[in-house]
Amino acid sequence: MKIDIINYLNKLTINYGLKKLRRLILHIGTEKTGTSSIQSFLEVNRYKLSKKGIEIPLCTRWITLNNLISGNQRWVPFFAYSKNHEDDFTLNTFKKDKDKREKEFLLKLKKFKNEIRNSKGNTFIISSEHFSSQLRKAENLYNLKKILSPLFDEIKILIYVRDPINHAISFFSTRVKSGQNVLKEYKELGYIKTFKPEIFSKYCNAKNIIKRWESVFSKEKMIVRIFHPKNFFENDLYRDFCNSCQIDFSNDFQIPITRNESLNILQLKYLIYCNSKIKRIKNFKLNPKWKKIREKISKIKSEDSFLPSQNEVNNFQSYFKEDIEWIIDNYFQGKNQIWNTYNRGFRKGDEFLFELSIKEKIILNTICKFN
Repeated sequence: MKIDIINYLNKLTINYGLKKLRRLILHIGTEKTGTSSIQSFLEVNRYKLSKKGIEIPLCTRWITLNNLISGNQRWVPFFAYSKNHEDDFTLNTFKKDKDKREKEFLLKLKKFKNEIRNSKGNTFIISSEHFSSQLRKAENLYNLKKILSPLFDEIKILIYVRDPINHAISFFSTRVKSGQNVLKEYKELGYIKTFKPEIFSKYCNAKNIIKRWESVFSKEKMIVRIFHPKNFFENDLYRDFCNSCQIDFSNDFQIPITRNESLNILQLKYLIYCNSKIKRIKNFKLNPKWKKIREKISKIKSEDSFLPSQNEVNNFQSYFKEDIEWIIDNYFQGKNQIWNTYNRGFRKGDEFLFELSIKEKIILNTICKFN
């Protein structure tokens, strides 16, 4: 039987009037492993979780450029950035104003520490895929540990990892949905760069991410989960997440509407073309013209999804073979494999994705022009 040592010790502290122990579950992604869905689940069930002694920090949530509250605890990975590290978050928040960055950093960090110290909860969950995507050096993780260790008695690192080839497909789809001009990229390179395993590995290499985090927080503090329905506890992502965090799943929990749904093949083709026709701005999602186009294209139906080529599948399997073996040896001993053999079918080439009929181009040009 599993014993929750923090809860057990907290019962003793109540009896003897001692200080409560605090545990942190740091959910670090990776990207494209249901992280946004998990964050939505935590947000919509915040009150119910709080009644169980589980707290989700309020002050460090990301307020998007659309002034929407995101469940992504975006400020916490920012606390660990090097002073010269820049990304979309820092550019949108501080506009390269170093004084503003330093001032808001100190203010937000103080609020975060006070919120944790004044909370009545004993378990805290902080979720952001930017922990794994942006904190790329050990020094960043030591910065983070220095901030978090005085606030918590125990810190666990939860990470979901995904079959690299399916991960690459999802990553490519997200790039298209965010307005990237992949058609220009393809014409310049002659291939889809996301599907070159050595290039994709720079975006997301599960083995390297795990090794980096365990080198700072220790292997014993790592919780590694496989992002695949057949590997989820009771075949459900939310139940799997709760089980990994030692949370009793309640049927009263609200299940959020699914986010980040995949593009079908026609939506992908048409959005790629439209992205190449619209002038690029910093954030396509704030471009009213692009939003209207995206809305129209999202209504196009197709039973077909985007698939990798057989050569790409073979290359990914070969390139990541040693990485996957390392993950199995260190976290899933006794298993022969952690992902099912790829069997979804293959595409013949890239051309069909980037070449459209004259009729299709006329319709899409009209959409791009008048929206």
